[in-house]
Amino acid sequence: MTTYMKIYMITAAMASLLGLGGCHAHPAKPVATPPATITITGARLVLPAVKGNPAAAYFTLANTGQADATLTQVIVADAQSTMMHETVGGDMRPLARVTIPGGGSVSFAPGGKHVMVFGIGRSLVAGHVGKFTLRFGDGQVLAVPAEIKATGTADDLAGMKM
Repeated sequence: MTTYMKIYMITAAMASLLGLGGCHAHPAKPVATPPATITITGARLVLPAVKGNPAAAYFTLANTGQADATLTQVIVADAQSTMMHETVGGDMRPLARVTIPGGGSVSFAPGGKHVMVFGIGRSLVAGHVGKFTLRFGDGQVLAVPAEIKATGTADDLAGMKM
């Protein structure tokens, strides 16, 4: 075998091996689920009947996306702190997070899920507009204006054990 033939055979073998490298099946790329698209309606803060007691925040979250969204925190501007709760059988239970299913909605309303708001600041006055900031598990942050209301009807705090 001549040197030329040896080089040709080695080159052909290498080309074949290199060509096989491209023949393996590529794994399918995962299809990205569109992110959750959250809208907030009916945001309101109901002030306490007794100064120094906590207020209650209510709103409805709608998720028009396909992926679930997880609410992890609600911040009320000019309040010291907040805690999400759910009233069940007249008792309040803390909620660390709330899932809003893709294509679904969740209401924070008297007698159900709500946000307790502690340390009400001077700017939170009935008839004014405050601001809620909602944080989600995926890093999404939404700010929404919120109507500030005085406690005026029995259903403002319905289902809550005082």
